[in-house]
Amino acid sequence: MLTTILTWCLLVPTAYAQDASPWGEPSAEAPPAEAAPEAPPAEAAPEVPPAEAAPEAPATEPTAEEPPPPPASFPSSKNEKATEIHLGVLVGPTVPLAALKPGVLPRLETSVAFSVGSIKLGFYLTGSAAALRQEGESEEPGLAGGSYTWQLHQRKIMGSAGLVLRLDDIVDGLRPEFMVGPQIYALRSRVDGESDGESFGMSEEVWIAPGLLVSTGLAYTLGPGELLGRVEFTTAPLRAQITGDKHLAAINPMIGYRLGF
Repeated sequence: MLTTILTWCLLVPTAYAQDASPWGEPSAEAPPAEAAPEAPPAEAAPEVPPAEAAPEAPATEPTAEEPPPPPASFPSSKNEKATEIHLGVLVGPTVPLAALKPGVLPRLETSVAFSVGSIKLGFYLTGSAAALRQEGESEEPGLAGGSYTWQLHQRKIMGSAGLVLRLDDIVDGLRPEFMVGPQIYALRSRVDGESDGESFGMSEEVWIAPGLLVSTGLAYTLGPGELLGRVEFTTAPLRAQITGDKHLAAINPMIGYRLGF
């Protein structure tokens, strides 16, 4: 027994010295630590498909509640007022249908018109004047020379008041109009004559005669007013002693411009 215990005491320290250093540190010949297992490679994130472009909104079509805007056009003729007041000036030749040379006829005109349905109906007032002349030669057997020459100077002032009718525009800014009414003439005729170098002196005749004016024309919107083109017929009965004229008929083509208020 004693022998067994001594043998154990000798063997145990020797085995312990081979496995550890005196300070309890592991031996240099300790087996290396096993390497940590490699982590499996991370899987690539799945590719995100590109976002699809948003579809373009279809063009909006006008609905019954919102009609499309009207096409561009010329400016309106400013005829939409319930009441129109105009002041204008016209000028043109007056062509007498009697034996007189044409002259120049200036005119001042004003009118007021009211909306009646799709037309304008109202009144006008005009004032105009003209100076006409004529010369000629006539035979007279009782005179020394057998004939005489004469010169006629005629001046007339006219005033007219009547009805005016204006229609809707036939095209943008262009509308027809008509005028008719009585016209008063204040007329003065003067005749100078001579025969064989001797003067007969001067003869003068003054008349006031009622007559008629009939006119048709077109008005075109231009600037703050309207450009006018007109043709009219005027006449009055007459019993002139000097000239022998029976009427004062004339045709007057005229152009002018009027302002609207």
